[in-house]
Amino acid sequence: MRLLSLLLIITLFSWTGYWYFSSRGLYSDIDTYIANNSTETNWSYENISVTGYPYRLDTKISSLKVSDIDRAWSITLDRFDFLSLIYKRDHHIIAIKAPVKLSSKSNKIEISEGIIKSSLKLSDDNIISDLITESSFFTFFLNDFGKLSLIKLVGALKYQETKKGYLYRGHLKFKDLSRSGEQAIENEAAQKERILVSNFTLQGDLLLKKPLPSNKLTVEIFEGIKRINVQFQIEDALIHIVGDLKISGSNSIDGKIVFSVAQWNSLLDRIERNNVFEPEKIKIIRGGLILSELSRKSSEGFVELPLLIKENKIFLGP
Repeated sequence: MRLLSLLLIITLFSWTGYWYFSSRGLYSDIDTYIANNSTETNWSYENISVTGYPYRLDTKISSLKVSDIDRAWSITLDRFDFLSLIYKRDHHIIAIKAPVKLSSKSNKIEISEGIIKSSLKLSDDNIISDLITESSFFTFFLNDFGKLSLIKLVGALKYQETKKGYLYRGHLKFKDLSRSGEQAIENEAAQKERILVSNFTLQGDLLLKKPLPSNKLTVEIFEGIKRINVQFQIEDALIHIVGDLKISGSNSIDGKIVFSVAQWNSLLDRIERNNVFEPEKIKIIRGGLILSELSRKSSEGFVELPLLIKENKIFLGP
């Protein structure tokens, strides 16, 4: 009995020591990572704590701010939680709770409510091999659109070996993207009017010049998006987009896509009500869709518009 008790005490102290030195190692790893990337990014935070004894290493960073060295973008988090099992260090859970601020030279996004959770797996080379992100609900502010909300968001990236570049198969979906309001919604019609996009799904292959995580998260690391397949609904209109895009230089996009829409009158009526385009432009678009409907074969009620994108300019054609 004494021998068993002694073994238990030794095991307890050994495990406690292993957990303690592992937690100390996390502090060192964070400092080393920041130092190694200081030429590309600026980092600041208020406090770091590691808890979770005896089986987990739960790292919590408060008031974290990361920005590009050229100030091209910045991310500010009130709290960043990075959780992992001590015996399974290649799988992590990330939790980001609002408020969150993301800004670039041209835009700013502020997430004011909600929590975003992610499951992250790393390869032996510390490349992100699997990433799943989800949020049941969060609200955010976008410069040109005001306060918006997303319901039932799920996104995923899966790394796949390729001879050229770094390929990530991507999937994104959400139930509703809505315009938020201060006043209570009184009827179903008003509620429907606030929903901008519903039943959104996107699939595609993201080709990068550098693997994730990349120190310099700018458009230069993107090489293209292949096999794009997007479907969503705006009121009664169903929209389907397929094609390929190539990104050249810092901001030049080229490619071919096919834009298909069913119940396009409903889409244009919504655009007109929200003053997205001038009335004259809506008349031109409506006329073009009528001609396309008359001259092209429609599939299951869809009108198809083949589009050519060259140096960010969109042309109608094969």
